[in-house]
Amino acid sequence: ALLALLVLIWDWNWLRPLVERRASAAVGREVSIGHFDVNLSMHPQLIFDHVSVANPQDFDRDAAMATADLINVRLDARSLFHRSIKLDELLLQHPMVDLRRGSSGAGNWAFELPPAKPGEESTTQIAALTINDGQASLIDAQLKSAVKIALHTAAASNGEPRLLASMTGTYNGQPIE
Repeated sequence: ALLALLVLIWDWNWLRPLVERRASAAVGREVSIGHFDVNLSMHPQLIFDHVSVANPQDFDRDAAMATADLINVRLDARSLFHRSIKLDELLLQHPMVDLRRGSSGAGNWAFELPPAKPGEESTTQIAALTINDGQASLIDAQLKSAVKIALHTAAASNGEPRLLASMTGTYNGQPIE
């Protein structure tokens, strides 16, 4: 009866602080998640709402380096036993990435990832990627560049997925489109 009651009231969002801490440790900067849910099956679905990845220490802490309204991941649970991660599906809803170079010359896109332990190499495969209404910007004074990019995926006439990007701005002081 206690197990049945737990199943009825269980909320995966209770684990959100743990997931945030683990993600933050993995990328070396603060990761916040508005809501977290899991649908269990042989190919579990992980749903993250309102995800934000902070800038590194020497950047504007009030602005995020990356955000997404929704990240929906369906993974092959069996792959985890082989030290690899196979994502059957990865959906990014309205991802926004703000890439900048700081006063030290380092870019906020450079992550200080913890070193892998000997013999613990892993791989990640993404079988299907969907990006809806993605946006990215790059501001780099060294390259005299300010670029805005709109991104999304779409199926080609043969059914193969394509990543489509349109870009405007300046690169090396020259207009690009």
